[in-house]
Amino acid sequence: MKLFIFSLALAVNLFFVSDSSGQYLIYEDKMQLEMFHSQLQTAAKEELITIIKEKESDPYQKAAAVRVLGEKYLPHVAGEEKKQLEEMLRIAFRRGGSSFVRIEIAATLCNSNRSQYFFDMVPFLIRRLNNENNVVARLADERLKAILNNGRTTEKEATIVLDTAKGLIMREDVESGKVADFNQGLGLIRWSLDVLGESAYKRLPYEIKDLLDKGGGK
Repeated sequence: MKLFIFSLALAVNLFFVSDSSGQYLIYEDKMQLEMFHSQLQTAAKEELITIIKEKESDPYQKAAAVRVLGEKYLPHVAGEEKKQLEEMLRIAFRRGGSSFVRIEIAATLCNSNRSQYFFDMVPFLIRRLNNENNVVARLADERLKAILNNGRTTEKEATIVLDTAKGLIMREDVESGKVADFNQGLGLIRWSLDVLGESAYKRLPYEIKDLLDKGGGK
């Protein structure tokens, strides 16, 4: 019995790490994602496609397969093949499931065809910034920043970012002073205002303008 309890405690410690606040954070997610990403670097395109299509694939492996496909193969295909790969990713996205897989699909589709997928996939990524899983939130943040900082932004794109980011900032949070909970949303609003200008700032709710004026989101 004592040996069982010791083994259980050891297993728990392998999957959790304490942060500065004393809370426990699962770090297995990031380790698994990076491991599969490294393993699939030499995978053929057909092998990646098989992993993505297979419903029972390990979600970490599938997320990594999507990422590698977007990094190594999608930028170099065109025409009907590109359409087929994007359709495969859309089907996998609509299937739901792992947030890691869907985040990688959203980012890959945006990078493949920004004009077609930005308005559906970027709001999805923004909403994942508040995910209770810290690794999910960080992954969404990394992929979102890469998209927003890649290429010239249109006013239509900035408007959808602004409207979605405002949804992250609830009035009750503003009144209770939970600035840390929506600082990323304020940062996205600042990004949008750089494109949309003073007129968009004037139309913001008073609470959000007050937080921006105090330096929120920088």
